[in-house]
Amino acid sequence: MRKYEPDINDDDLEWTQDSKQRVLFIGDSLMCGIGASEGAGDALPKQIANSLSRRLQSKVSWISYGLDGGSVKMIRRELLPSIAAEMRRTMTEEGPLTAIVIMCGLNDFKRIAESGHSSSDFRREVRGLIEDLMKLAGPEGAKVPVFLPSTPVEHAPLFKGFSAFPAATVVCYLADLFDEQKRLIGEQLRNVHFLRPSSDSEDVLTSQHFGRDGLHPSALGYRVYGTALATQMFERIPASNEKVDPCTTIG
Repeated sequence: MRKYEPDINDDDLEWTQDSKQRVLFIGDSLMCGIGASEGAGDALPKQIANSLSRRLQSKVSWISYGLDGGSVKMIRRELLPSIAAEMRRTMTEEGPLTAIVIMCGLNDFKRIAESGHSSSDFRREVRGLIEDLMKLAGPEGAKVPVFLPSTPVEHAPLFKGFSAFPAATVVCYLADLFDEQKRLIGEQLRNVHFLRPSSDSEDVLTSQHFGRDGLHPSALGYRVYGTALATQMFERIPASNEKVDPCTTIG
């Protein structure tokens, strides 16, 4: 488990908002920065926060909880107690959350054969995690936008080349299947958004953006992916004076 809590302060920017935005990150090895250089464990949260800060023209504070190798079930069991304590400590002093980002799925579909864990089981676990986090976020927790990024394995070098076939085909199929569960959750719950950077975007991952293991992004890859996610998040984070309907099931 890794935890980071720096503030993003850019003295070169002229802030248009006095209040600080707060973002909670939680997830698997991508939240731990696996694949980036030594000491860059905050790679993805930091890149998202920096990019959001510039788009929102507001200072962003953030905290990240990552569990390397963690499935959603493990994340709920091992990380939620720490998050609950942190929310109790900071809610009064620092105010409500602006957004929640949940990075998950990679370890769930990797274990599908050994555990019998189905995609529908994964969807239920993710919904449960979202409900848990909204409760921990306080009275206004149901109004906090929740973001579920896609799992970026499509261009991972580990699954490229003839020697990787047919494993690559199976992995990419499972990644899409589990990402589809996130998309369905985004359709079913208000204020929950599935994020998949467009292939037409200039901020798109390629095989050159991955670390030595061929599976996790490099430091540059985290910057590219984080910028792309922040762009989509910015479009879905309401203005400070805009009312947001509570998270309820649609249909």
